[in-house]
Amino acid sequence: MPLAKMDSIFKYANFFYSVVGIEPYTKTSRSSVASHSISPVFLGNIITLSVNMFGEMGFVLVAFATGEHILEAIMDLSYIGFVFVGIIKIMSIWQKKPALSHIIWELEKLFPCDKAAQSAYNLDKYLNSCLRISFIFSILYTVLTWTYNLFDITEYCVYDLWLGIREVPHRLPYPVYIPWHWQEHWSYYVMLIYQDFAACVAAAGQVATDLLICALTTLIVMHFDYLARTIEKQVLSGDWSKDSRVLLDVVQYHERLLLLSNQLNEVFGVPLLMNLLISSFVICFVGFQMTPTRAFSISVAAYNQNWNYADVRYRRSLILIIARSQNPVYLKATVLMTITRATMTELLQLSYKFFALLRTMYAG
Repeated sequence: MPLAKMDSIFKYANFFYSVVGIEPYTKTSRSSVASHSISPVFLGNIITLSVNMFGEMGFVLVAFATGEHILEAIMDLSYIGFVFVGIIKIMSIWQKKPALSHIIWELEKLFPCDKAAQSAYNLDKYLNSCLRISFIFSILYTVLTWTYNLFDITEYCVYDLWLGIREVPHRLPYPVYIPWHWQEHWSYYVMLIYQDFAACVAAAGQVATDLLICALTTLIVMHFDYLARTIEKQVLSGDWSKDSRVLLDVVQYHERLLLLSNQLNEVFGVPLLMNLLISSFVICFVGFQMTPTRAFSISVAAYNQNWNYADVRYRRSLILIIARSQNPVYLKATVLMTITRATMTELLQLSYKFFALLRTMYAG
């Protein structure tokens, strides 16, 4: 098999960064100086995301000011968080490009370049594991993003244009404030494409940064594991002059890895904080949106019907509908769990408890 190259572990991250329009780091083979230049694609993407985010913020402000579409506005807050995190991650990597390039250069110096060294490092195991996780994560994120983006227009095309069984109103995937009547206007299609593109860029920025963190962490972990095996298997001669040289090499290697770890935290500190804070933020608002049942609104709508002019059999059927709609409707994660605010709180608590347990077991 051909020798593995370090660039191969970054291929998925680099693909998504190319969608965003930035080069996250500079290779040593091309330049010794990392550039902060801004490409037109990158600038256009940032403007696209910012305009869409401000439109969503306008919708939220108008909704709370008028008291209308409150649930949609609360859901919109999660979209704002999603776009905001995407912008922060993109800008953070662009701003930290020199430091990130330095980390890449140092890892290139440490990377095993011949077959024997790569075998000693178990490179194939780490490389294949990282690429497998990166591929699955990329596919899932992309499918989820585009499924949501295209849901409304697909529903319109299938049920309204194709089958003609019901009229589907024009909806945008992400509610924004628009000062004109756009539902039956050609501008709807322009805004739909605009929002789909903005969501694609935001998702690419988030995925790329997460994949890059995963790849860099994998490489550093590989080096730590190799160092541990080296120390464990080292046969000492009893000659201080020889053993001290081995010890010096080990200490220097370890120091380089510790320094790289600290630099990694400095580069990705903000993106990791955003992952932690905004993920909880999005979970809370999504949970608020999903847990209030719509069943009660069905009963209210049925009662508000013009039923006093209806046939008695219709009225009786309406009573059954109202009675059925009194039972709360929840989303379920298979048969194991019903999604409510209480279960989402328990999940967050359980996640932390499990994390703490793992840390305790590892420390013990």
